[in-house]
Amino acid sequence: MIDEVHQMLASSKEDVVHDESPQVHQNESQISRVLVGPASARQALSTDEELIGRFSERPLPPWENDRAYKKLLACFEATLPLRTASNLHQSNLAALIYGESEQQIGGTSTMIRECAVRAIQSKTEAITEGILKKWIADKRTREVECKSIM
Repeated sequence: MIDEVHQMLASSKEDVVHDESPQVHQNESQISRVLVGPASARQALSTDEELIGRFSERPLPPWENDRAYKKLLACFEATLPLRTASNLHQSNLAALIYGESEQQIGGTSTMIRECAVRAIQSKTEAITEGILKKWIADKRTREVECKSIM
């Protein structure tokens, strides 16, 4: 699986179809490849007709705030360098994270990672409801500031 294939958008055509291309590695390893990325990822592949023909598009549905999402939160939490359990899978915390994540793994990951930094800086060593709410408020403030600049 190759995640964030949309990063290829920043590459030149030669970079996309050169040694690092999925086509070359697939031929060497005889393993099927799965490319993962946002809708714009298809543009990265469209630089070469042969390359785009090798992959079919299968959109993934957005996450639901359900048992699977709470399991995802528990998995994220297990990787955090915090001394105290945050219990992100609990309904109240999961709902806050889900509400701001745009139903995407990337949004969830960013929020958890940035809140973990805040938890360490505040010496709380756990992501609390207060830390999540402060992060959300700060995000909204940044969004308003960006809109006013434009």
